[in-house]
Amino acid sequence: MADVGVRIGDNTGTLLTVVLDCASADNPVWSSAFSSIYHQVITFCNSHVAMKSGNTVALVAFARGQTELLYPTNNNEKPDCDVTGKDGNEDTGMHEGLFHFNQRTLASLQRFQKRLAQEQETLKPPSMSAGLSRALCYTNRYLESVIDVQDETQHTSLGRILVVASSEDPRPLNMINTFFAAQSKRVPIDTCFIAGSSGLLQQAAKITHGIYSELPSERGLLVHLLATHLADAEDRSFLALPEADGLSVDHTGLCSCHQPAKRVETGYACSDCLNIFCDETKKKKPKQCPNCGGAFVHT
Repeated sequence: MADVGVRIGDNTGTLLTVVLDCASADNPVWSSAFSSIYHQVITFCNSHVAMKSGNTVALVAFARGQTELLYPTNNNEKPDCDVTGKDGNEDTGMHEGLFHFNQRTLASLQRFQKRLAQEQETLKPPSMSAGLSRALCYTNRYLESVIDVQDETQHTSLGRILVVASSEDPRPLNMINTFFAAQSKRVPIDTCFIAGSSGLLQQAAKITHGIYSELPSERGLLVHLLATHLADAEDRSFLALPEADGLSVDHTGLCSCHQPAKRVETGYACSDCLNIFCDETKKKKPKQCPNCGGAFVHT
C-alpha cells in the first residue's frame, strides 16, 4: 500500500479512521456548527498523529447517499480558503505532514460539499453504513499491510474507527452487518454523538468493545475527544474511560419500512435477510420482502 495517511517516523503505530457526518449539514443547527466541528476534529486528528511515531490517520465523510475518502488522497489541490491564511508550513511552524494533511483534507471536503450542492435534487437518506463500510475497508487494508510485522491477535491495538455524527442511517440492518464485520476484524468502533442519542451506535460500541459518548452540542468537542477518544485500545486499560461492557444499550428493534426507522416492541422478520417490519407492513400483506425479494407466506 503506497499511502496510509499522515505519519511522523517509520515505526508501526495505530491507524485512526474518522467517519464524519456531513448528512446533517442541511439541518440549520448542525450547519451553523459544522465548521467548528470540522476544525475540532482536524485538531484531534493532528493530536493522534503527534502522540506516537508511526501513528496514521484517515478521514471519511458521509452524506445523503454518498461517501468520500477525504484523506489520504492523491489530489494535491489547495483549498479555496486556507485554514491558516499562509502559503506554506514554514510560515506557520507546523509539522510538514500535518500541514499537508490539513490542506488536502479541507480541499477534499470543499470538493465534496460542492458536489453535494449540485445534487440537492437527488438527495437520499444518510449513508452512515456506507461511510462505516468504507472506513472498515481502509482499516482492513492497513492491517493487511502490517500483518507480516505484527501478530494478527494484536490487530485490536493497530486500527480503530471513530464516528462523529448527529444522524443515524435509516437502514439498521446495514449498520449491524458493519458492526459484526468490524468485530470479526477486531476493530473497535468509537462514537461521539452530538445533540442526540443513537441506540445503533451504542450497539456498535458494545459489539466491537469501543467507546460510546454523547455531547449536547459542539462546544467542548475537542476537549472531550482528547480526554475520551485519544487513547488507543492498548492504553485504555490504564485509564478510567466509559466501558463498553457496562454500557446500557437500547436493544429495541428497528423496522426497515420507515425512514427514519421506527422502534418496535413486536415486529415481523424476513427469514432470508432478517429485516424487521412493523404492523403497518404486515397489514398490507406484501407478497415479497421489499428489501431482498424473498417470498412472504401469510398465515
